[in-house]
Amino acid sequence: MTRLTVVLSHLCNLALFVHFLCASHPGLAALTLAIALTLWSHRTWGVVLNQLLLLVGAATWLDAAGDVLAEHLDEGQRYRMLCIFGDLATLALVAAGLWLWPRVRDGWIRVPQIPPDMPSLGS
Repeated sequence: MTRLTVVLSHLCNLALFVHFLCASHPGLAALTLAIALTLWSHRTWGVVLNQLLLLVGAATWLDAAGDVLAEHLDEGQRYRMLCIFGDLATLALVAAGLWLWPRVRDGWIRVPQIPPDMPSLGS
């Protein structure tokens, strides 16, 4: 389940990255890529940053859906785009929610171990 969550998170982040590139926002695209790569640190802060990115991505997709509703498109194209943006927002929310599951989170996060021969800070 952990691997599925990682793959789903990266697919959602990749879609957001491409969206920002196509919308001529290279700074946001670079930030999206940088945050997505923090997941590979296997630390809690990397997972939390990715959860926030997924939530921002869901909001971005819903905003894009609102823009499609405001445009004067033919009905078939409008509904197709609304379905795509709605699916992307749903996948981003599902991926963010899966990281809340302790089994998934504990399976990914690695706590650094202190070697037994290292002196502690208190001594």
